[in-house]
Amino acid sequence: MTILETALQAARELDAALTLSSPRTTTRVRRRSSSSRIKAKAPRGNKNYLSGRGFEYRCKRLLERAGYHVHRSYASKGCYDLVAIKRYPVLSYPRWRALSKVLFIQCKKGKRAKLKDYEVKQLCALAAFTGGYPIQAICKVPRGPVWWNDLRDERYTPFNP
Repeated sequence: MTILETALQAARELDAALTLSSPRTTTRVRRRSSSSRIKAKAPRGNKNYLSGRGFEYRCKRLLERAGYHVHRSYASKGCYDLVAIKRYPVLSYPRWRALSKVLFIQCKKGKRAKLKDYEVKQLCALAAFTGGYPIQAICKVPRGPVWWNDLRDERYTPFNP
């Protein structure tokens, strides 16, 4: 079993253990008459949730542009919001092999964007178990720059994906 398969399996198991039932996302279509329909309404909900979800998608796009395969954890019930995996080909005798870099990312948006202590411990424990990196993505200003912090040591150190 490769590192990539081990990391994905551990992420799925942890996600299954920590995930509650996903919220319903149904859209209704109202009929005006028998021949015409009104378009589905825009998703409604908590502004904070929608803002955070938008920031998660923004981080996902940035990582995909950097060459990562990114999986988003819906409803963020686990200790991570995104799992990003990047493969590096390595020449070893007698054939090519691939190493992978796995990032477990928690996204926070807002002026006081900070992880709680138990969130940091959970994320670091998962990353240590799978050999990945615990990362925090922060955006403190609307449409501002995204800061990537590595959580492996006590102080926040910048991380360049």
